[in-house]
Amino acid sequence: MTIPQSPAPPAGQQTGLLPSFAHHFPNERPRMLFVHAHPDDESIATGATMAGYAAAGADVVLLTCTRGEMGEVIPAQLQHLQARQPGSVDDGEALADLRIAELGEAIAALGISRQVFLGEADAAAPALGPKRYRDSGMVWGESGRAEAGEHIDPRSLVAAALDETATHAAQLIGSFRPHAIITYDADGGYGHPDHIRAHEITHAAVDSAPGGWKVPWVYSIHSDWEGATPAGHRTMVRINGELERKHAAMQAHQTQIVIDDGQFALSNQIWQPLRGEEVFLLEDSSGVLAQSSAAAALGNDGGTPAKPKPPLWKGIAGAIVASLGATIFGTSLHGQILNFPSFAVPWGAVAALLLVFSLVVFVGVWARNVWMSVLTGLLTYVLVGLISTGSKLIVVGVASGAATNAVPPIVMAGMIWIYGITAATIAGTIICVRALKKARRS
Repeated sequence: MTIPQSPAPPAGQQTGLLPSFAHHFPNERPRMLFVHAHPDDESIATGATMAGYAAAGADVVLLTCTRGEMGEVIPAQLQHLQARQPGSVDDGEALADLRIAELGEAIAALGISRQVFLGEADAAAPALGPKRYRDSGMVWGESGRAEAGEHIDPRSLVAAALDETATHAAQLIGSFRPHAIITYDADGGYGHPDHIRAHEITHAAVDSAPGGWKVPWVYSIHSDWEGATPAGHRTMVRINGELERKHAAMQAHQTQIVIDDGQFALSNQIWQPLRGEEVFLLEDSSGVLAQSSAAAALGNDGGTPAKPKPPLWKGIAGAIVASLGATIFGTSLHGQILNFPSFAVPWGAVAALLLVFSLVVFVGVWARNVWMSVLTGLLTYVLVGLISTGSKLIVVGVASGAATNAVPPIVMAGMIWIYGITAATIAGTIICVRALKKARRS
């Protein structure tokens, strides 16, 4: 899988989660934030995409809202860890520890940059302090979709104030500044209350991220569960990611998933195909223009404003001034000759050409326009040519007469000066092109 960098496709179609990324954000590494409710959700719903983009060079971060304390446990030998079941003594804390370890194995299998829990590390707002949110739990409804249980722990994710949890998530968005955020649809995919709350937290956080970061692309996960919200008129994106890495990540979640012969099942024992294709719906791309414009105004470190490119008229004016200076000083200087008994060195002509070369490079790099380099050299050549037709300062002919067997030093200096301007212009333009390319890559 490669990060899509093609021109923007027609309306309603996309080539990936980061369409035309190189055009909008040149010189930047893609940053992607996936927001999930519990350990295992990331691998089931988005594992192939996360692994694919990470392998392609994107900086992929996972925000997990809870530790899955209330998850149902599949292996019989581990069911004593399931909260509110016979034999359970710690209300899911031991299960949470095991699921954290499973998540660590899954993250390693996916190859993403890092994972952080909501309310911890850089996903904790300094004004609120660290906070741990518990799995809210669920039951399977008659429709086959998840529903909220009868007992909601006051420490759970859905019991916490939305403003509080969104502030924590916004802290991570503000510091990480993701180009794309991916989370659940408004129905949570299959109805789990924590999935629905993760959707609400994400969208509230996107609108309140500190530092004014407007996320360019916001996506929801398109679910094929019966009763899930239809795509409607939203743009649909299909990603064929890293199936093998997804398979390995899902295997790590042994308490939650059973995998057999290309299929997997959760605790509801409904078998589903294990696919490398994952489908997403575009919710918002209004931040693309704002952030790509901001990125263009930043320096190479991503945070220092770069000097704005001079307008064209300033570039032309600079070329005119530089060519006048090169003409005046070069013409005055080119006739300086160092005489030796058997030969002469026209050092003034060489120095004059070095001046032209330097000004050609300087103007092009300053104006960030290679054509200003060409214009500087061309104007210098024209001005020197005009002077040479009506002045004895520049001698470009060869002395005539039978007594003259060699080109006089002053004539040689004039020839070097006027004809060398072309060479100095070409050389300076080449250097300018390379300098500008290097600046764009850095």
